[in-house]
Amino acid sequence: MNNFVDLTGDLIPSDISEKEFSLLANDPQRRFITVWTSPSGKVYRNYTCLGIQGNFRTNFPADTPTIGNYGLAVYLDYTTADGTNMSKILYFDCSEMFGNPYIFTTKYLQEKLFDISGMDAITSIQIAFYQSKNFEIVSGTPLEYADLNEDNLFVSDI
Repeated sequence: MNNFVDLTGDLIPSDISEKEFSLLANDPQRRFITVWTSPSGKVYRNYTCLGIQGNFRTNFPADTPTIGNYGLAVYLDYTTADGTNMSKILYFDCSEMFGNPYIFTTKYLQEKLFDISGMDAITSIQIAFYQSKNFEIVSGTPLEYADLNEDNLFVSDI
């Protein structure tokens, strides 16, 4: 693929990419964790495609069919070919993952490619692991984070 940058393999240092990050579904105090921010002053030019991956794992009660959103968000500041400064958020949401993202009892590698053509120079990249605080039991009952005593959403190997 022409002009491809892999965030996981090319940009994120291994001491960060190998670390496991975790969140508790519906916790209002921890909606996201910043995983990595590009070095200040570093500019990434002429890429048309951006790739990201992660090993995801969940820990929900087995008898609780769950819905809700979590994943990775990539925040980009960039300039276009005509010099316009722009910002954009790219989401890799659990709804785009293969398998059932609520019963990943072991690590499941997931990957996503983003079309970033039109971004002449990327001036800042920030990656966050997020949860949308909208987790419910399929019956429509909110999943109470206070009833859960440990984190239940995990990502590593970003």
